[in-house]
Amino acid sequence: MHYELWALNTGNLIRDYDTEAEALVTVRDLLADGWSPDDLGLHLEFDEGEDGDEAQLPPPLVGAALAARAAGDRTQTPLSA
Repeated sequence: MHYELWALNTGNLIRDYDTEAEALVTVRDLLADGWSPDDLGLHLEFDEGEDGDEAQLPPPLVGAALAARAAGDRTQTPLSA
C-alpha cells in the first residue's frame, strides 16, 4: 500500500509516498507555501498487483481535516487499512 497526494483543483497526482508521515511533510510544506487545504487530498491506495477491496480503504483526507492532520492534530483519524 502507498499514499497518494493529489492536487484536487487540477486533478493531478503530486506524488506517492510509502508512509503517511512522509506525505504529511509535503502537505505542511505546500500549506506553508500558500496552497489551500481545499486543493489537497490524501488517500491510501493499493500497490500495483496488490489484491484488496478498495471499498475497505478509509475515505480520503481533504481540506480542513487534512490540514489538521498535517498540523499534528491526533484527533484526526490517520489513513490506514
